[in-house]
Order: sequence, then structure tokens, then C-alpha cells
Amino acid sequence: RKGMGLNEQADRGQFKAIFVTGGPGSGKDIIIRECVAESKATELNFQQAHEYLCDKQKLSEKSNDYRRESIRKRGPLIINGPADGFPLFSYIHEELKELGYDTMVVFVETTNEVSKDRNSKLTRMMSESIRHDKWVASHTNKIWMMNHDFDVRVFENNDSFSPETIFLNSSEFFEKLELLKNEEIYNKCLNNQIYLKKKYMNVGYLRNYIISHI
Repeated sequence: RKGMGLNEQADRGQFKAIFVTGGPGSGKDIIIRECVAESKATELNFQQAHEYLCDKQKLSEKSNDYRRESIRKRGPLIINGPADGFPLFSYIHEELKELGYDTMVVFVETTNEVSKDRNSKLTRMMSESIRHDKWVASHTNKIWMMNHDFDVRVFENNDSFSPETIFLNSSEFFEKLELLKNEEIYNKCLNNQIYLKKKYMNVGYLRNYIISHI
């Protein structure tokens, strides 16, 4: 944009913005800690990003606010917020695209059952009707984004297992199997371990992708 104090000749494709979003209880903050901590990106929430992008005058001026400066200089961004707040997300996404950003959306997904269970364990638990409405809205928005021009990566974060069905290595697995003598538990252990390995690989893939891009 003209008059924003930005170098219009800059390579607009060199800066990235990654949205990390999901429904209630999805564990977005954990994913950010595991996958984004090593990157050089500036982290903002939806509200902060919206506030900065709405004030075009301030965004055109140099400041001591490192978040605003990162946007002004088109630095790499990690933007964290709930997927049910689509109007806010849509505005931020559109504004960043106009500034020349390439964007990606990491949707941290949970089943409705896992979301409900995690919410029930919170000190400040939201009402079940509100949680459910937010979960439905989040998944509706995910499907809409995947059917339109958004680069969406879905990260499943449904691991909610009992301790007796998780093992760290083959020795521990066979020890538990010998104690349990139960085919149902055996299958449960096996399925859980396969999922945990998949999740670990997903974390590694996502971390490497983010670091290599931003």
C-alpha cells in the first residue's frame, strides 16, 4: 500500500504469517510451544493483530512496539485465536494478504468428546451449550476454509488416554501386557501407541515446516 512507510519494492513473498486456530479445548497454546518456540516469528493473538491492522496511521510509523514493528516491516508472524471467530480471522487474513504476506492456517482439531472432556476439567469451565456451539462453528469454518483459497493444515490433537494404556518402549509394553492378560487392553495399547507416534511425527513435521518457512 502507498503511504504506509513500507518499501514497495520488497519481495512480498518472503514474509509468512501462520494462523494457529481451533475449537475449544484443542490445545492451540501447547502446539505453539511445541512447534513454534524455535522460530523467529512474532506471536500475536487475533485481537492484537486486528488492533494493529485497523490503525493504518500508526502502522505507517516506526514505534517501540515490537509487534507493530514486525507487521510494519513485514516480519514473520504467528497469529493465535479461536476458529469460531471467523469475521475477525477473515479481516486479519485479508489485510495481511494486501500487505503481501503468504499465509498458512494450522487448524488444531479435536473431537467433540475430547473438547467436552477437557472443558470439564478447567477451573473456569464454559457452559456446555456455549462450548458445543463454539466447537460446531469452529469445524464449520474449517470446512469452509478448506473449500476455498486457504492453505489449511489439520493437526489432530485428540490424545486423551488412561496411563495404563500408554507405554514408553517395548519392554514396558510387554510388562503391561503380561499383567493385564486382556485382548481389549492389548488392542487399546497398540492403537494408542500408533497414534502417539503419529502425533510425534506430526509435531516434528510441523516444527520443521514452520522453522524452514519463517
